Amino acid sequence: MTVPSAQPRAGAPAPATPPASAFHRASLRFVLGVVASTVVAPGLVWAAFSAHEPHCADAEAFWNGDLPAGEGPVAGVILGSSRMGFGVDVHALAGETGHAWQRVARHAIVTASVPASYPWMLATTDASVGLDALVIEVSPLMMDATSCGRPVLPNLPVEAHWWGPAREALGPDAAIAPAVAMGWLPHRGIMTSGRRHDIVEHLKKPEHALALVTDLPGALHGFAAPARWQGPEVPDLDDARIKSRREFLLGGPLDTFVPHPNAACLTTVRDTIAMAGARRTVLVMPPLRARMRDSLAVSYREELRTAVSKLAAEAPFPTRFLDATDRFADTEDASFTDFDHLSEAGAAAWTRELAAILRDGS
Repeated sequence: MTVPSAQPRAGAPAPATPPASAFHRASLRFVLGVVASTVVAPGLVWAAFSAHEPHCADAEAFWNGDLPAGEGPVAGVILGSSRMGFGVDVHALAGETGHAWQRVARHAIVTASVPASYPWMLATTDASVGLDALVIEVSPLMMDATSCGRPVLPNLPVEAHWWGPAREALGPDAAIAPAVAMGWLPHRGIMTSGRRHDIVEHLKKPEHALALVTDLPGALHGFAAPARWQGPEVPDLDDARIKSRREFLLGGPLDTFVPHPNAACLTTVRDTIAMAGARRTVLVMPPLRARMRDSLAVSYREELRTAVSKLAAEAPFPTRFLDATDRFADTEDASFTDFDHLSEAGAAAWTRELAAILRDGS
């Protein structure tokens, strides 16, 4: 008996290929998911920011975000408000001092205090305990009892290597969360302190790109049109604008201003110095226009200067106090864009002087 051959007859059509298995389909979905999360999603974010800021020069942008400037380990940190954001060129400072710097600057907002947030702001940096230099803003515009009595800024994650020093400075009950739990950028909640370039650089790290995908709804909220500095003309510097600016910084009516330094905030500054353990710390009152400076009670300014001088003398690490509030008294129109933010020329001059102080100790 002849057994029929299993081979197809010549000219017969080949049998259909079996459909892909469930495993193959799942594998394909996994690969596509990885591609979408690591390539497509970051690419869309990059494209969105490129559309709004295709060629955003440093001079046109807000300050350079929170990423380090310069080469090598971060050895210098600047903590402050938009005055340190606009007033210091961190790239020039890195070149002048010969080491990398990282600035964490935040806009004043009505619900929170910048100085009260300094330990958390320090803890977002790439620097480590024992850094070479620490610069902390102690402007009279934000150290008063009212402004500085507000809560800590939100969305300030603590980098892992700062957890121990942060716990020691802030106490065991401090709410300290890792960066990944807070979002994919240190300044997610206050986006105007960063630039598109910094976001793209941040997303080059796969772990940050993946964190973006897990936090996509929150991370993209409000990013449609990121604000940036346009170099506006100086506004009319009249009494009404001074009052408006003061109330914005104060977070309420001008009659709520209490003309005394906030003792708790001074303690927080001291705790920040102790937490950093820097070889040298400079407490800075940045330049102000005379009309803005003089809108503050003389007694308050003198009391604050005395308190900051005492703090510097008694700080646990070498600290000096620098009052530069009248630095540009003879060139105000060229040096300021408004009451308390330096122009490009003013910032260049102030950065050179700060670099000399940090470099020479002069």
